[in-house]
Order: sequence, then C-alpha cells, then structure tokens
Amino acid sequence: MRLLKSFGFAIYFLVVQCIVTGSYLLLRLWFDTTWLNAVSDTFYNSGAVSLAYLKLIAQACLPAMLIADCIACIPIIVFQLRQHLAVVQKPSIKSFLVVSTLALVLNAIISVIVNQLPNSASSSFYNSLMNALICDNHFLVFLVSAVVAPVTEELVLRFCICKVLYANRRLFGIIVSSLLFALAHFNVIQSTYAFILGLILGYIYVHSDFNLALPILFHFIVNGSSVLYEYFSKPTIMLGILFILFSMTWLFLCRLQQLFGNTSRSLCV
Repeated sequence: MRLLKSFGFAIYFLVVQCIVTGSYLLLRLWFDTTWLNAVSDTFYNSGAVSLAYLKLIAQACLPAMLIADCIACIPIIVFQLRQHLAVVQKPSIKSFLVVSTLALVLNAIISVIVNQLPNSASSSFYNSLMNALICDNHFLVFLVSAVVAPVTEELVLRFCICKVLYANRRLFGIIVSSLLFALAHFNVIQSTYAFILGLILGYIYVHSDFNLALPILFHFIVNGSSVLYEYFSKPTIMLGILFILFSMTWLFLCRLQQLFGNTSRSLCV
C-alpha cells in the first residue's frame, strides 16, 4: 500500500505538470497566432529536433513548468502545516560546506563522464533540448531549474516518501524515491544521473534527521552550477558566481526556517 502511495505522489506531480503545461500551451495556441505561425513554419522547415523549433517550445513551457511546480507544492505545504511537521532548519556551517562541496564535485565528475559518452539519437535530442532551454530567458531558466524544481521535487520525493511514508524503513524509502526521481526525467542519460543523485539526496535527508534544507541545498547547487556553467566558462567568473550562489542559498534557507518553524535537532552531517 505504501509503495502504491509512493507512485501516487510521483503520478500526482507528473499529472499536475501535464495539465498545467497542456493548458498553458492550448491558451498560447489560441490567443497567440504569431507564435502559432512561427511554430508551424519552423516545424515544417526545420523539423521537430531543430534548435529553432525546440527554442520556441521551451519558451512556452518554462512559464508553465514554473506555475505547475508552485501548484504541486500547495497541498504538501498545507498538509505539513496541518500536521505540524518540521521540514527545514538552517544548517550548520559544517553541513553547509560539506553538502555544497559534495554537490559541486559530484556534478563535475558526472559532467566529465557524460561528455565522454558516445552520441546517440536520444543524447543528441537531449543536448538539443538543453541548448534550446539555455539560449534565452536566462533568469527564468535559473529560477525554474535551480530554485523552484529543487524545492518541489524534494517536497514530493524526499519529504512525502522518505519521511511521511517510510520514516521507519529508511533504506527502502531512499531507493523508492530515487527510482521515482529517475523515472520522472524520461531520458536514459538524465535518469541514470538522477538515480545516483536521488540516492545521495535520500541519504543526506535521512541522516540529517529528516531536515529538508540539506537535500534542497544539494539539489540547488547541482542544478544551479549546471545552468551557470552553460552561461559562464571562465573559472574566475564561475568562482564569483558560486560565491553569490552560496550566499543566496544561505539566505533562502534562513527564510525557509522562518516560514516552517524551528526544530531542536542538530544538522551536522
């Protein structure tokens, strides 16, 4: 029964994404004839995997993904508030540095491995999609990928599954949440990466006594550094941006602590 509920949380998240994104695209098609004509012309002239076509689709999907993630969080936050469950607490300096460093190192290693893999039809399409996402709307890409997505996915997969359903079966909860995290990415390369990342996120969450601040931090650093790496390649610029990223993360977690309340637990990892 708990396993079915786990799939139910994942399906709920995907259904919200599909409904909101589909509704947004239909409204865009209905009211924005200029965009519709551009999509049709680009599809017939360049094909469905061209950068120009994917860029047009990505421009429409990003706002929908942002709205969908926010909507998906609402019932979970309401449940947490009604049950008076502790969700986040400001991490210690030690845990902050350990988790941030681990996230950066893991992302660098995975990036090197992925770049060495031979190209295939699926990986080529995935690379084209990523290029389309990052070539415009920089702020919106960062907001969706590095801020909203980590909070939403950690609430759905770590909080709902690892804590609400499997607090007494921690290892099983970590594995289930990691598998669902991988399946939700719909790409062989990204799903493999997501499964490994999910295991680490689950381990951090469980061994920090179910403090969601640390997996959110880890997820935020991984996604944020990936997005920023595509925009800035010079190491000096990256160091400055990462310092700002860490500062923003710290302030964000402090704000989360104020919103969800304090706990008396230590957060050292």
